[in-house]
Order: sequence, then C-alpha cells, then structure tokens
Amino acid sequence: MPRFTAVRAAALTAALFLAGCTAMGGHGGSYGPAEETRAEALFTNLKAGISAGQHDKAAAAATELINTYPRFGRMDEVYFLAGQTADAQGHQAQAATYYDHLAEQYPTSAFRAQALSAAAADYAKLEDSYREAEHLLMLDAAALDAKTREANARRLQAVAQGDLTLAQVDELAHKYPHSGLARDSLLRQARAAYANGDYDKSYELVSSYLEQVPHEESAEDARRLLENVSERRQTPPPGPSTRVSPDRIGLIFPQTGSLALYGRLFEQGAKAAIDEYNEKATRRVTLVEADSRGSAVDAVKGVRKLVVEDGAVAVVGDVFTLPAIASAIECNAWRAPIVSPVAASDDLVEIGAWVFQTRVPVTIEATVLAEVAVKKLGLAHIAVLSPARGDRRATAQFFADEVKRLGGQVIADEQFAEGASDFKEQLQKIRDAAPDALFAIGSVDELLQILPQTKSFDLQVQLLGTSQWNSDKLLRLSRDELEGAVFPAEAHYGSTPERDKAVRNRIMTGGATDVNPVALAAYYGTRAVLEAVASGAASRDDVRGYLEAHLHGDATARRARADALPLVRVHDGVIEPFSR
Repeated sequence: MPRFTAVRAAALTAALFLAGCTAMGGHGGSYGPAEETRAEALFTNLKAGISAGQHDKAAAAATELINTYPRFGRMDEVYFLAGQTADAQGHQAQAATYYDHLAEQYPTSAFRAQALSAAAADYAKLEDSYREAEHLLMLDAAALDAKTREANARRLQAVAQGDLTLAQVDELAHKYPHSGLARDSLLRQARAAYANGDYDKSYELVSSYLEQVPHEESAEDARRLLENVSERRQTPPPGPSTRVSPDRIGLIFPQTGSLALYGRLFEQGAKAAIDEYNEKATRRVTLVEADSRGSAVDAVKGVRKLVVEDGAVAVVGDVFTLPAIASAIECNAWRAPIVSPVAASDDLVEIGAWVFQTRVPVTIEATVLAEVAVKKLGLAHIAVLSPARGDRRATAQFFADEVKRLGGQVIADEQFAEGASDFKEQLQKIRDAAPDALFAIGSVDELLQILPQTKSFDLQVQLLGTSQWNSDKLLRLSRDELEGAVFPAEAHYGSTPERDKAVRNRIMTGGATDVNPVALAAYYGTRAVLEAVASGAASRDDVRGYLEAHLHGDATARRARADALPLVRVHDGVIEPFSR
C-alpha cells in the first residue's frame, strides 16, 4: 500500500474509532465502584507501560479506556498519553488523531498546548505541511512561555516560506486573522500591490499591518513602504483649491467609530485653545475638521481634505499612534506642517521636516523616572508591568533598559493583554519577586483596575508611572492606592502648572465633568500653531519655521528638557512637587 494511502487509512480508522467513543459519552460522569476501579487501574497501567517502554501494554490500556470508559475524569490526559504511545510505536497518523481529538474536545485542558505541538511534529513527519502550519497557528494562540513562542514562530515562518504555496498561506491567514502569519500575509500583499502600482490598496494593507505590529522587526520596512506609497499617490492639483488660509487650522481626529469618545475629548481641548486665542486676537482663527475614524487610511483621506480642500495652514492630530503616523506622512508629502500632541513616539518627528510634536516623548519621561528611581531614591530592584504589545510595551522596555544601564536590576517584567481587567497572575509574580518599586504603564482605565489590585496583594513598593498617571479621574477614584506614587507633572512643551489650571477651569466651565489628558494634549498642540499665527506666520512655510525654532532641538536641548521635566508625588491624597 502506498505511504499516503496507508496514512489516510490509519487516520480514518482512528477517527471512526474516536467518533464512536464520543457518541458513547461526554467529558465526565459517574461510574459504579467496580467500573471506577477498573478505569483507574487501566490509567495506572497506561502510565506504567509508558514509563517502562512497554508500548503495546500502554496502547492496550489506552484503547480500553477510550472505548469503554469515555467519561473517565482524566480522559484528556488519556488522549495525550495515547498519542505519546502511538508516536513511540511510529504510528504518527494515529497519534495526530488522538492529539487533534484532545485539542478539539478539551479546549481548556492543561495538555492541549503539548498536544498541538506534538501533532504539528507528527504532521511534519507525515510531510503534511499545511496541517503542520495550522497546528502551529493554533499553538500560537495558546498560553506559551516566551522561549516556546519564539521557537514556534520560527518554525511556522520556515514552513510558510519553504513548504506552503501562496494560496495556502492566504487561506490560513484568512482562517487565523489575528496570527503572525496573517500579518505577514498583509505585508506581502501590500508589497505586491505597490509593485503593481495599486498604491491605494498598498497603503490600506500596510496600514492594517502597522496597526497590529507597530514595533516588530519588520515594522521599519513597513513604515518605509508606507512613506513610499504616500509619495507616489495623488499630487496636489493646481488652482484655488490649494490656496492656504492662515486663519484656518485643521484638526484630524476620530469623529465617528468606536474611538469617537476620544475624538470628542480631543476636539474639546482644541476648541478651548481656539476660544482662548479668539478672545484676545484681532483676527479670528477657525477650526476645520476631518474624521479619521481612528484608521490610517481614513486619516490620509482626512488630511487631504484639510490640506487641499480646506486650505488649512497647519494640521493638528491624530489621537492614536498609527493614524498620527499616517497623517504625518501625508502632511509631510504635501509640505503642510502637522503637530502631533498625543502620540509620543520618538520616530514620529523623523518622518520629515514638516512633522512636530508637543508632547514630551515618553523616552524622556522613562529616562527621568529611571534616574530618579536608581540615583535619587536608591531603588535597586524594580518590577515592570505593561501591555504585551504596542507603544506602551516599547516604553516599558526602554525604562527597563535605562534602569539596567544605571546599575539597577529589573527583577520582574510582567505583561498583560489589551483590555485585561484581571492582573492577579502578574501581580502575584511581582510580589513573589519582592521588588523595591513598580513601574506600571497603562491607560487610565487599566490603571483604575491595576492600582486596587496592588493593594489587595499588599505590594509595599514605590509606585512609578508616566504622565498618564497625572489624571484628575485617576486621583479621584484611586486616591488611596496612589499614595506615594511618583510621575511626571508635565507632558507637553509649553505647559506650566498655572496654565494647566487655567485650561482645566476653562474646559470645566464649558460643562465638562472631568478634564482628560487627551483634551489637554489637543489644547497644547493647537496652541503651538496659534502661537505661530500670532507671531505673524501667514503661510505653511512660516508656520513650519516657527515650529522648527520652538519644538525641534538637538541632543543637548533634549537633555535640557529631561532635566527640566518636573515630577510630582501624591502625598495625603494631594499632588505635590517632587524634588529631584
């Protein structure tokens, strides 16, 4: 019998056998004393046979257990051991069937990840690359340690690149849209669209890729592709539509979609700056707005509207990193200045000469906090808690590297998934490590979950945070948990305690019940452009020149800004200056 015919026959026999077993019972149930005793004895024989290398004995015990006692309480382990036994006998097709049954019928089993890994290895031996890749993809979605996940990703990449057709890769990417394979497929399709001259499609695909993996190794190549695509898209049309109005400032932010709440906060801050300016100015300035929907593609369309149709002298936005990057690339291509007041990535201003940011980069915040922790407070053992991906993870890693550079130790580095609300597992590990300090980074809503849980674990540590912690809402709702915490008081160039207070009062007077950091960011971003207009800037070149002089700087200027960054500490429920 040919090899693959034999493999299919073995797999079919095992599948029919398992189907019959499934029909006989569920995942659990009660047997009489005699049956229970027999099942336990068979389970003991199964494990003993494996330990002694008596595979036929083990196989017989597994077969009887599966066939006669399908409701045995440890049936998931039985299937795993049955697979191990079949592997030891050289019956890879049968073993893979056992593993597949375990993975499908017992999704919460402690043996599931091991079963998926073993099944992938069996399909590799059977030269079934598609099924091997599919099992590696399922394994990637399981809880794995970093070393195992990395090895799994390398093997998946090797199979995808060396053994699968492009059609098979795309099919698996469609079946597992949140996998690394799907992300790689997006980037490959983006490159193909670029090569074929379909720049709009390429832009959409590479933007989707960057939304998912903004900091992986391939992200730099993807950003270059994004910039190249932007440069090759529509050029500015001649005529009146491109005339610049020095009394118009463009605002790009999510007006609709799931992120519209943050967009409304952003708009609130920008309007506060406009209202403040117009109260004193002889020539009024107006806002023109465009909806990014929190998407890179819609951000590009919105920038085109603001720059080409509305003739804005400069643009302010966006709220989130990827649409902010997309907006920056598009503005840079149109030679229109853009100020990004929320995104704090150091890479942003490197896009081009027309891109600026008013927020102090988080790397400066992390540098200052690391220096204060190690040098000022003498904290030698520090723990880090952050999201597993994205900009905030990159910030946490930068902080950890700074601590090590200064001679401190990072004795725990725990991560959580986006949207998590239960941090007990991470905090338990942090407590077991017994750190002197905890640097935690997250959104205000995440911090509102994290801080009370630190108290429940009785973590007696120095709390450190970024400027995200400087939130009225966080202080109001977590006053006790924040006691003693140290974090930056200033997040934007040009802000002062007095000005911050005035802005907060203006926004609260307008009917707001709270002043969100996003609103403050928009205020300072818009204010930077307004200051340029007030100085006499009447063109985009004029605005760019003003912003270049006031917001850009060399390494010495950045160091000076770090030295000047004020910190605060929560004392008796009140934010007070912290002397560095």
